[in-house]
Amino acid sequence: MSPPAETREGSVSAWEQFRNNDQLRRIHNVTSNEMEMLSQVALLGDLQSPRELIYILNTVRHAVGK
Repeated sequence: MSPPAETREGSVSAWEQFRNNDQLRRIHNVTSNEMEMLSQVALLGDLQSPRELIYILNTVRHAVGK
């Protein structure tokens, strides 16, 4: 199951913006395992921007000692 590509208003979701932004993912060295984890996070509720996914990623990395 993957997060919805569009929000109710028809705009692209924060997840899709993040997923499609190669430069952002490269800058933050996002691995395929991290992308899978973030896709599951995106299913939990509405995210306002890709920046929230970066915050979650950094929080998880900190928690697991990366």
